[in-house]
Amino acid sequence: MTDTNTKAINAPYFSGQWCDPSGYLTPLATTVLRALMNRTGNAPGISSTDNQRDAADAKAAAEKAEEDAMKAALLGIDAGSSAAISLREAQRALGLAQAALFEAQVLRGHALKSLETARDFAIISGTARGNAQAAQSPDESMIFSIMKP
Repeated sequence: MTDTNTKAINAPYFSGQWCDPSGYLTPLATTVLRALMNRTGNAPGISSTDNQRDAADAKAAAEKAEEDAMKAALLGIDAGSSAAISLREAQRALGLAQAALFEAQVLRGHALKSLETARDFAIISGTARGNAQAAQSPDESMIFSIMKP
């Protein structure tokens, strides 16, 4: 930095010509620009106070982001474990449902077989009774009813 005394910082308003006819800054314009640079923290406009404030803000934002990331990670872990538990319960329920379906299919098969047997008994009973007089036993009457043309 150049001179930072009070006189250099409190430069007057410049209302003169900025450039000479060849395009270069006039000496007075150069003095004004140097005063502005001193006032604003040199050529790039850097101020140590602003830098400290910006660094503190950035640090606070980074800490907040880290805290939010940790919360999100913990929630993700909880959600993952809950999802795994739910998946295991769903698989168990599916297994029970499949076992119940299999049992129902077995019972349906038994019921169909029972109906078939009942039908056969009904047919035998109906055909054997009508010809019982000609036979010695119900079995014989059935044979006779089957043999009749």
